[in-house]
Amino acid sequence: MDMSVLYTGGISIVLFILGGIPFLLAVVSTLLVIKAATTMLLALGPLFIAFALFDRTRQWFWGWVSQMAGFMLTQVLFSVVLAMEVAFINTAVLKDGKMDPSISGSISMFIFFAVFLVLVTELPNYAASIMGSSAAGAGVSGVVSKYSGIRTAARVANFARSKLPGNKIAG
Repeated sequence: MDMSVLYTGGISIVLFILGGIPFLLAVVSTLLVIKAATTMLLALGPLFIAFALFDRTRQWFWGWVSQMAGFMLTQVLFSVVLAMEVAFINTAVLKDGKMDPSISGSISMFIFFAVFLVLVTELPNYAASIMGSSAAGAGVSGVVSKYSGIRTAARVANFARSKLPGNKIAG
């Protein structure tokens, strides 16, 4: 039996797990937080609609409206990002309907997961800034990025970049 096939397959599985689990945790946890917050704010909706009747409390109504719009936009953006990731995987990683078990295919899949993980953790912030509200999933994305190794990888990359020789052109 050829051991290189087992070695390549083992590396592929490890890279798929290391890339996929943090991505799935970020998506599921952020969507759960947003759905729970949306449900809670919808339950308080009649109160905020009553706030629209008075000048002193009207800004609370508009804050509620912008928060609800931000939550809805975040869910729409999640659907778009997940569709984009599936399209990327289908075009770049799957060959003739089969997974590419090569090291390059596994590394590209890992990179796709990492890029989309960063995008997914920032989506609540983007939607909130568009709608003028605060992000609901920002706390979750901080926890996920803390434990997924993104910060450590960024520190290692910055350290390696600082050790590279700089431009020594004298002018």
